[in-house]
Amino acid sequence: EIRPLMKQIEAQHKRHFLTMAAQGNESPAIANLKSMHTSLMSKYFAIKSLRGAGMDEEAKEVASEIRPLMKQIEAQHKRHFLTMAAQGNESPAIANLKSMHTSLMSKYFAIKSLRGAGMDEEAKEVASEIRPLMK
Repeated sequence: EIRPLMKQIEAQHKRHFLTMAAQGNESPAIANLKSMHTSLMSKYFAIKSLRGAGMDEEAKEVASEIRPLMKQIEAQHKRHFLTMAAQGNESPAIANLKSMHTSLMSKYFAIKSLRGAGMDEEAKEVASEIRPLMK
């Protein structure tokens, strides 16, 4: 029941965030980001639940969706911060820093999720992207 529930939660959150954007209460870009973050957290908890139930293969299937989502989140945040800078609402240097911090946090949750699913090699691949980001 975990995977269908995870999909249901993600879909309901996406509808909510898109409704907020359509009503003018949220920018479409922020609504999309919130939806992706919710999806990431939903997958994280689904992996923890599936592993806890001994359903390792199911957990790995969910975890296989993590890295592409991580890349989407990083790209969307970067676009958002660069747009803020282009509009004069943020300095380019701060926008770049925010983008890098977001990338670091995204990688952290991806590693936690992948490790939680027993996908240590994939987690190490994501972790290898962290040191260059720190420098």
